[in-house]
Amino acid sequence: MESPVAELLPALAEASRTVGSPQIRHAGTLGGNLGTCSPAGDGLPVVSALDGIVHMASAAGERSLSVHEFMIGVKRTARQPGELITGVTLPVLTGWQGYSKVGVRNAMVIALASTCLATDLEGRNVRLALGSVGPTILRCAEAEAFAATAVSFETRSVSVADARRFGELAAAASRPIDDHRATAEYRRHAIGVLASRLLRRAFPNE
Repeated sequence: MESPVAELLPALAEASRTVGSPQIRHAGTLGGNLGTCSPAGDGLPVVSALDGIVHMASAAGERSLSVHEFMIGVKRTARQPGELITGVTLPVLTGWQGYSKVGVRNAMVIALASTCLATDLEGRNVRLALGSVGPTILRCAEAEAFAATAVSFETRSVSVADARRFGELAAAASRPIDDHRATAEYRRHAIGVLASRLLRRAFPNE
């Protein structure tokens, strides 16, 4: 994904660069991620963290849903028969945002655990969404509330201890399973590490 979209939505650009091969990246769409609604979809934690709005249309008319209303379960959405996804609206936030995931290798791999963190300097909040560790994308209300008071938006700083605690809260919010790719314990640990690292990237000063 190139500018200007990558400049406005850097977390989406990061997530897009982790998807499959260049051939797949040129053919794939965010609408495809939403339509399949796999909890491992790389674009979905970004849309969730940014509180995206999904737009749909059919012969009966048009409607829009929050992504949190749109995703209702494992590969299940609120899209009705005959409806097509026509677009997604994402806000442009004023703070840092990033995406990170863990897989069984460094490229062309499905996420075993993924995280998107987005900061909103104007709203003075931190958003965190988790992928591959629940039936759908999970938001971490407790971790977000903790971060809002633990970080300094003015100096872009957070203590090592608070970043670690943020990761612990994120891990506690995850609902992973054991499967042939990884254990639930490993996924939960990975979420804690990824979330903590993203918070330190967003607030690099101590």
